[in-house]
Amino acid sequence: MSNIRNQTVPARRNQFIDSWRKFAPELTLAGVTLAQFEAETQELADVRQRLNEAKTEVAGVIIDRQQADDRAREKMILLAHALRGDPAYGEDCAFYRAIGFVPKSERKSSIRRNPVPVVMATAPAVNVA
Repeated sequence: MSNIRNQTVPARRNQFIDSWRKFAPELTLAGVTLAQFEAETQELADVRQRLNEAKTEVAGVIIDRQQADDRAREKMILLAHALRGDPAYGEDCAFYRAIGFVPKSERKSSIRRNPVPVVMATAPAVNVA
């Protein structure tokens, strides 16, 4: 026995249509024939088809957006390199800082020296017996 709670609406629709067609195709239920039921519930299939098409379109647009972002990012990097190499501006100008980079004069040293641990000499313990 199938559990109808776990079936999707389109699956239930198809089950209704298949069963109706197999066991009583000429039967009218609640004033509705099989053909009328199929026509009246076709909107379900149409809306789901439109939704699948829209999902496909969105997936394509997301890829287009990612590629456009990548191209723009590469162009901005190229322009930043050109700004650094321009003798009138260079790496230490306000323009360089304004576009989001750290000017050369504000950079911290990349050398990190770990402090040497101080070992405290202790006097040997006297054994008092």
